[in-house]
Amino acid sequence: ALSVLLIACPCAIGIATPLASTAAAGRAAAVGILVRSGEVFERLARARRVFLDKTGTLTRGTPQLVGVRTAEGLREDAVLAAAAALETHSEHPLAGAVRAAAAAQGLGTCAAADFRAVPGRGVLGRLDLPGGPRLARLGTSEFVTGAPRLREPATSFVHLSLDGEWQGALAFRDELRGSAAEAVAALQSRGLAVEVLSGDQREAVEAIASSLPGLAAEGELGPEDKLARVVLSIRRGEVPVMVGDGINDAPALSGAAVGVTLESGTDLAREVAEVTILGGDLRRLPWLMGLAAETLRTARLNLFWAFFYNVVGLALAVQGRLHPLFGALAMILSSLLVVLHSQRLNRYPLRGFGR
Repeated sequence: ALSVLLIACPCAIGIATPLASTAAAGRAAAVGILVRSGEVFERLARARRVFLDKTGTLTRGTPQLVGVRTAEGLREDAVLAAAAALETHSEHPLAGAVRAAAAAQGLGTCAAADFRAVPGRGVLGRLDLPGGPRLARLGTSEFVTGAPRLREPATSFVHLSLDGEWQGALAFRDELRGSAAEAVAALQSRGLAVEVLSGDQREAVEAIASSLPGLAAEGELGPEDKLARVVLSIRRGEVPVMVGDGINDAPALSGAAVGVTLESGTDLAREVAEVTILGGDLRRLPWLMGLAAETLRTARLNLFWAFFYNVVGLALAVQGRLHPLFGALAMILSSLLVVLHSQRLNRYPLRGFGR
């Protein structure tokens, strides 16, 4: 009876999965990946589709102002100064580029009041301009009244209007991250479908996608559109992973099976995401997917051994063929084997990138 009690103790079964997840989380943290919970590894191991944001995720997130288009009779510096004043309180990467360009030209900015950001569309507020306050809008062509459809490969346009009259547009370009091509190729080699979901203009998104073979892309999507793509993927029975860094990505990050953001992401993105990649190296994502698959295999082997030990040991104990001392030793060895096997994850090799 004592042998049966000792063998039936489910210690190894109880620690089989948590130990594997804990070891994997420690290994990920050691290379700059913060994982919020052990359940994330199971979902990552089953994922078959990855959605990527463009600005700040596939690209460096430091767009540069490359030109200003103006309405007839307006000066470029006036349009830039008004845009910089409106972007004073914005966290968007384009806002930083606008402010930097205005500062480089020594342009002064007026006061902005009643500022409001519309995720995926733009910003608006009142500018204290000569002649009195004016309602300003800065954003997509759909957001800004009277904005023309400006098209140029690899270029994103942000339009400005004052009291409903189009004033001009700012042209931006952003560079692809050095690790983006390798990361996308590594994800595809693991059998994952990779797609870009971006709020930027279609031409700019397609230009980025064309430089990465086999990458599907869709532009001019709002936060609700990105979430709809994620929900559709889930309804199809897929386990989607969303990677983004902005406020516009927050709904999709929250709705995906696993939300992944970068260290440079906004506070909201880091709050809702379950994985944070430090350093901005996208090659850490396919590496994490590999670690997740290895974690799932390790947990399954742990459970197999724990159940095998219990079934065989319990049969011997019931027949009176197992001394209690050997039963106690077997229980200890079973738990020790699960611990040692899980600790192998701490040595999971770095593949494709360095620390």
